[in-house]
Amino acid sequence: MDSKNLDASPRTITFLIALSIFFTYAVARILFLFMDQHYIPSLTLHISNIHIHHFVYGIFLLAIIGYIALFIRKKVYIYCAAIFYGIGIGLAFDEILMWVRLNGKHSELVSLCTISGISLIFFLISLFLPEKKRS
Repeated sequence: MDSKNLDASPRTITFLIALSIFFTYAVARILFLFMDQHYIPSLTLHISNIHIHHFVYGIFLLAIIGYIALFIRKKVYIYCAAIFYGIGIGLAFDEILMWVRLNGKHSELVSLCTISGISLIFFLISLFLPEKKRS
């Protein structure tokens, strides 16, 4: 079997997911701050006067990457899937209060705590996973 296939480290995969979650949250918050201060134009999507929140993008990204991950075998693609999976989690869980309350209200503190907790869990898992190759 080719060494480029199926030898992605579970520790590396989990670490990439954690980094992607954290950086996605940071970029989303920075972009929101810049849009709120009118430094950059709004990047929000509106369809028929309905605001499509970025957690929707995260959910779609998770669904797509989850499906694609069923079929990938090359290490580089597995690592890319891990990064996009983390991005999906970061986008979806940044607005977790909106799913819980279903009223469109957002809390920066709840988002920060949720993203920090999820990232920490993935970081801790990555520390304790063996370096055993995925097969």
